[in-house]
Amino acid sequence: MPAIEIDGITVDFPFTPYDVQKAYMTKVIQALNNNQNAALESPTGTGKTLCLLCSTLAWRKSKLSAIKQHHQTPTNSGWFQSDSLGESPAIGVPKIIYASRTHSQISQVVKELKRTEYGKNITISILGSREQMCVHPEVSKQTSNQTMIHMCRSKVNKHICQFYNNVEDAKKNNLFTTQVLDIEELVTVGKSRHACPYYSEREVSKQNDCGIIFTPYNYVLDRQSRSANNLEVRGNIVIFDEAHNLEKLCEESTSFDLTSLDIANCIEEVGDVLDAATKLAESGTVADGHEMGESSSLSEFKASELALMKSVFIALEKQLDLIELDKSTKTRSENGKFMFDFFSKINLSKQTYQIIESNVSSVRLDDLCTFYRVHICENPESTKTKDVWKKASNAGSKPNYEPIFIPSLIFLGRTISFWCFSPGYAMNNLVNCGVRNIILTSGTLSPLESFTSELQIDFPVTLENDHVIDKHQVFVVTLSKGKMGGSLSSTFKTRQDTNHIEEIGHTVVDLIAASPGGALVFFPSYSAMATYMAVWKDNSNVMSLMESAKPCSIEPRNKHELKTSIEKYYSDVNSGGGAFLAVCRGKVSEGLDFSDNNGRTVVIIGIPFPPMMDPKIKLKMAFLDDLKSKGGNKSQVLWGREWYRQQACRAVNQAIGRVIRHRYDYGAIILCDSRYAGKDQLAELPKWVQPHVIKFDDSLK
Repeated sequence: MPAIEIDGITVDFPFTPYDVQKAYMTKVIQALNNNQNAALESPTGTGKTLCLLCSTLAWRKSKLSAIKQHHQTPTNSGWFQSDSLGESPAIGVPKIIYASRTHSQISQVVKELKRTEYGKNITISILGSREQMCVHPEVSKQTSNQTMIHMCRSKVNKHICQFYNNVEDAKKNNLFTTQVLDIEELVTVGKSRHACPYYSEREVSKQNDCGIIFTPYNYVLDRQSRSANNLEVRGNIVIFDEAHNLEKLCEESTSFDLTSLDIANCIEEVGDVLDAATKLAESGTVADGHEMGESSSLSEFKASELALMKSVFIALEKQLDLIELDKSTKTRSENGKFMFDFFSKINLSKQTYQIIESNVSSVRLDDLCTFYRVHICENPESTKTKDVWKKASNAGSKPNYEPIFIPSLIFLGRTISFWCFSPGYAMNNLVNCGVRNIILTSGTLSPLESFTSELQIDFPVTLENDHVIDKHQVFVVTLSKGKMGGSLSSTFKTRQDTNHIEEIGHTVVDLIAASPGGALVFFPSYSAMATYMAVWKDNSNVMSLMESAKPCSIEPRNKHELKTSIEKYYSDVNSGGGAFLAVCRGKVSEGLDFSDNNGRTVVIIGIPFPPMMDPKIKLKMAFLDDLKSKGGNKSQVLWGREWYRQQACRAVNQAIGRVIRHRYDYGAIILCDSRYAGKDQLAELPKWVQPHVIKFDDSLK
């Protein structure tokens, strides 16, 4: 493999890198050498994942080599803290925590790692969910995540899971670390060797010689998840891949929704434990629905404390119902201070409850009031269900319990939401934990200045990279008029116009018919797609014409049905051609690979603005306007409208990234809306796309 020198670091690369790849790796190593954060944009298809892995692992390898060669402990650099030369040389050398959005993306990154020289001699850990990694034949079949967690913990605590019982032997025998394995391979090994990959990988992540830890975003951003997974970020390098969604995920990780149903379930469950603990104390027997093995746990509860806890939940339920809502909208929005006033009405404060004090002591309450907003709303009718554990009929001599779900009454209630609108709040919490470097990367971070300013931490190292392709490999057009001569502008208003919808439909039919291989058609939202398709099916022959041009697959809302739709589309493409009708911000627009014939054309209908009437969107925009007005015009904070527009542009840019997936790929990008021809909208497209744009007024041309 070719080796190149970058700022004193020898990087082994699978092939001779292109200039844009050298530029990318130079920025990564610059950030690592100088202990700085980096925000790096490089278009999809430029090999940024490969560059990121090779450059970070080359840098880490150089630090390990320095220790081995010199047998000394640097005292000023902060990257090696052990005084014992007999310990692993990896002690103190930063680990790489590689965070990605989904498990499938993690598997893709691990696949890239295997292509490199570094994948031959490195210990890695993958921190995944039980849903992905559990190998127990009973637990892994559960469809409810909560049930799966309950069953797993129950079996582990009682030492009746043979897979968990073999975790220590797996660790001693390096069962999961002799070679780089992705999630599917970990599960295969776990099943064949009767060892749990879920818990084994957590043990591997703690080892000194573990060089890289792959994990979903929320395990890094959420403080409780970091603690639960023993994920140590202090002194380590944190990478957020596909970071264009980081702003939203930071906000979600520090927000919560509390529903009347949640509180009702708490009251019921605490009541069950109270009754069981009381019966055990009085008679020495356990109540129905509980196992004798639980007696030791039940004896640890004090009836008075359980009764107090139940009374707190009852008071909370009552106070939530007493909040006055707007009579017409059945909602109410307040600033962050409202939440503390709400809890104080049930005498719940950091002065009265030690557990709250321990969690809030390090937090400035002024920040919570500034960065948070409270929203209360009436919930639609829902069926209340209870997760019940009953003894299985084939239990035999050993108690064996299985979950069942019992539907109860139609349940009406409320939701009180405590939403954080400052992604910088989560990022600063992470920085304050002592992270060495934070590296953000994606194909769609632009405009970088506004993106990084929202995160409220410094990014001294930045990059907006060019593409590796030549001009003839991509064809980009904006269409202002459709096949029948009507204007193309998919707004909320025009979605009520059947003539306009048919105009777009006939235009799309011609576009996918002209496309070789596979065509991806992106709508602004699921509701817009449903509206268009209803007209195309019921009021015209557009859908039948589309199916005649190419067999169509449709992106489902349910992620469990997506695999079937994807497989159908791939099969159609292999049989001569296919079309995939999908949604911006959906699963198809992010993280899925449509290289070569699977994605020759991307058609984008309209501009995917977030739903304006969504209370979260309205509050976010108002929050930014308030912040901007207080900070003055010189502040880097966006106005609410600017943020709103950029959310749409990033969704478009992410969908555009489906069409060029590698150096020799090629394809067309068709922007079906007259607004794309405007100067401001063109300026929001990726920099590598802008020089290729051709404006067409008439689709017939």
